[in-house]
Amino acid sequence: MKQKIPFMNSVISFETKGKGNAVVFVHGFPESSAIWDDFAEELSKDFLVVTLDLPGHGESGMPATFAGMETFADAVHGITSHLSLKAFTLVGHSMGGYVSLAYAKKYEHENLLNGICLFHSTVFADSDEKKINRNRAIEAVRKDKLSFIGELIPNLFTKDNQVKHTLEISKLKDIAKISTAETIAASLAAMRDRNDSSDFVRSTSLPFQFIIGKRDNSIPFEVNFPMTAFPKSSFTLLLDNVAHMGFIEARNETLFALRNFLNFCSGNYKSAL
Repeated sequence: MKQKIPFMNSVISFETKGKGNAVVFVHGFPESSAIWDDFAEELSKDFLVVTLDLPGHGESGMPATFAGMETFADAVHGITSHLSLKAFTLVGHSMGGYVSLAYAKKYEHENLLNGICLFHSTVFADSDEKKINRNRAIEAVRKDKLSFIGELIPNLFTKDNQVKHTLEISKLKDIAKISTAETIAASLAAMRDRNDSSDFVRSTSLPFQFIIGKRDNSIPFEVNFPMTAFPKSSFTLLLDNVAHMGFIEARNETLFALRNFLNFCSGNYKSAL
């Protein structure tokens, strides 16, 4: 059952399920916590699973004073603090990975994190070309939100998986439609303006898991793969016929790999093998 707590003169929505070592799932753009329903159900058999709606998404309100990734990171912190989590792993899909990195950097002093999974995400900042494309997307969503969503969502899948997962694509479109055009535009701007996290990932002792689709047009494999060598402890899953939505396109493989990583982060690695 979803709960809501105050956040910056608005509210943020979240849900907990299961018990044990904690994992916090952060959704991507333009999604909500609903994308994690399947994984939350499975992983709650062994973990305390926390899913949340980022500000302006799902059932969470959008603060009047929105400051990009920092606001998203503060929302995550608000929930983890409310739940008094003493240790947890962050799992971020796409933009959720950027949020996870922003959280890790800002709240590193609290020493609560025990690992980060970047699920079709990256440690790199936007290139100049990508920033131009973000600006074009902002213009497009302000002009016609529904057309923007209708074009965006299917392209997150490979062509074959677009045919295979028509129902899931329809659900993702419905989730995206909940957010206003201004929220979607603000999220695009937040992604455009985020800082590079390469130095942080190189310097931290946190273990990282990278789940990468080799046919991901949003975050090209060739550009993204070098980051897998940055952490002191790194676990990488490469998926051949997958684009940007591995939790749907390769559900069993990604769920298995993530479960093992969560066990590693919580000190139960032997039991995962």
